[in-house]
Amino acid sequence: MCYVAFRYLNSTAIGNTISGEVSAIISWHTDQRIFIDRTTMKTLKRVIDGVRKDPTRKSYTSKPITNALLARFLSRLNGRYFDQQVMRAALLLAHRALLRCSEYAVLSQKACERIGSVSDARTLRLRNLKFIPSFRTPRIVTIQLLVSKTNQTQKFEQCAIKCECPKALCAVCELMKMLRMRKLKSLAEPLFRLADGRVLSRHLVENLIHNLATDLKLDTRYYAPHSLRKGGATELKKRGVDDSILRGIGRWKSDSMFLYILLNAAELAEAAY
Repeated sequence: MCYVAFRYLNSTAIGNTISGEVSAIISWHTDQRIFIDRTTMKTLKRVIDGVRKDPTRKSYTSKPITNALLARFLSRLNGRYFDQQVMRAALLLAHRALLRCSEYAVLSQKACERIGSVSDARTLRLRNLKFIPSFRTPRIVTIQLLVSKTNQTQKFEQCAIKCECPKALCAVCELMKMLRMRKLKSLAEPLFRLADGRVLSRHLVENLIHNLATDLKLDTRYYAPHSLRKGGATELKKRGVDDSILRGIGRWKSDSMFLYILLNAAELAEAAY
């Protein structure tokens, strides 16, 4: 375990991940005909994860997707096609509401196959949205999140987005456009579902952001689904939102929120005056 943690700590390989290190150690043990039990594997992952989260270790941390970059991303998605409109709405909602990927997308394709179960509380559904003052003319959309990284109490956490028209980047307008293009059958349906019936998954979001970053000739190592949450937090801080309010919007329970706010030198100098 110490050896693998050391490898992960000192590795300079691009794209080095916990799963990659674990796969490597499993392959080596398989070649040596040594069996690794489940408890040992779980402990191994926790050790490597602890090293990964060490703040003193240099790593390829994700960069924020700012409003300007998000606009460039959306320009590559044609809202006339339903699947691309779903992606537009998902990206904007995640950015504006500071959502974690697990709060609006399922984690795997296997979870997609089980998504028909109404009892799957980890999936954002139509019934979790409330339109104010009405569905036809919403100015504010509230979102109820039952389970998240910081909420294991089975009580709803609530966040909200407001209509920003006539601005080009309006999450409410993109969300309503998606819903109007879709034939709604039940409020228990997942919010983000593609034309072929698949539910939006983390894998799809990761691939989308990777492809968009590639099209814009950006370093794809630095852009991931979490970049949307970082970008949303950074933009709110630029607008002068107080830290206590920002903490509530992002549903942070600790000072880790400050790791999400990335301002450049010019913005810091402007804030100082």
